Amino acid sequence: MFISAGLGEILLNLDSRYFAESENWLQKAIDANVRNGMNFRLGLDYAFYGEYYRRIEDRAQAKNKIGKAIEILQECGADWWAEKYQKELAEL
Repeated sequence: MFISAGLGEILLNLDSRYFAESENWLQKAIDANVRNGMNFRLGLDYAFYGEYYRRIEDRAQAKNKIGKAIEILQECGADWWAEKYQKELAEL
């Protein structure tokens, strides 16, 4: 799951040609975190998924994914992270 998210992040930062492959790896990371009950990682991966949508200029989906990240992070008590992403959401 950490590897999947890491690969997704690397591909997203390489070049726009790799955006589709990046999304595939991000989705694999999210699926693994759901399956394994890794809620903190799930929240971070949704935040990164928001970054993915921001980069492909889909603001509505970016807001949706970051909002989901905030919700998950608040549920698992990661208040600092939730506040960090609330600020990012406000900037969108």
